[in-house]
Amino acid sequence: MSGESERRDWLRITFHGATRQITGSAHLLEIGSSRILLDCGLFDSDRLDPDSPNRQFTFEPSELDAVVVSHAHNDHIGRLPCLVRAGYRGPFYLTSATADITNVMLRDSARIQLEDARNGGSRSRGSKSDAQPRRNGVEPLFELIDVEHLVDSVRRVPYCEPIEIVDGVWLTFHDAGHILGSAMTQIDYREDGKERRFLYTGDLGRRAMGLLPDPATVQGIDILVTETTYGHRELDPYDKLIKQLHAIIA
Repeated sequence: MSGESERRDWLRITFHGATRQITGSAHLLEIGSSRILLDCGLFDSDRLDPDSPNRQFTFEPSELDAVVVSHAHNDHIGRLPCLVRAGYRGPFYLTSATADITNVMLRDSARIQLEDARNGGSRSRGSKSDAQPRRNGVEPLFELIDVEHLVDSVRRVPYCEPIEIVDGVWLTFHDAGHILGSAMTQIDYREDGKERRFLYTGDLGRRAMGLLPDPATVQGIDILVTETTYGHRELDPYDKLIKQLHAIIA
């Protein structure tokens, strides 16, 4: 490439979490001048610690054009309201089920964080710290008002229905078979005059499990980003898992 001017529509991916670790999923796509964030989850860290990675961003939230969410687990959604708190005012794209679950989970998280901040991290039942909350300068990561702003900015996207989220960039959700509402994120765009397809799987479910649909099959992928949480191990077969489930219920 002879210069930056010839690469305006090229895709750049920066991983801001869930690399060399499991938690804190946040992946930034830059396509031309557009900036799209895939997920924004909590790191496995003390949220009250001033040095927690949950309390800082390694990108500028106010410069984002869109946020796309794969599914409603805390390591993928836990810092979404922090984006609002840090100045993001754009849309959040989720499936309907993910939007419903996220609404409940983040409201609950905001309440818990407020309680933890007031109690200085102590939540033991019946203690004096519960009766007389201590205020030691610790702030929650976000508050209910941030969740309210997020919910107002949610755009619900059905599976398999492409939607243009920024100029020339199209989003399509595919069922990931992981939890209710979980989705693989397909991004279609043009690069150097050619059609290109990027796929972020989020967390993937297993096939032939019976409880949820199988993960969809996506074709024509040029760039793939996928989870490898269990990539180094062989999982128990389905019939063994069902027997374990029966034993738990019994």
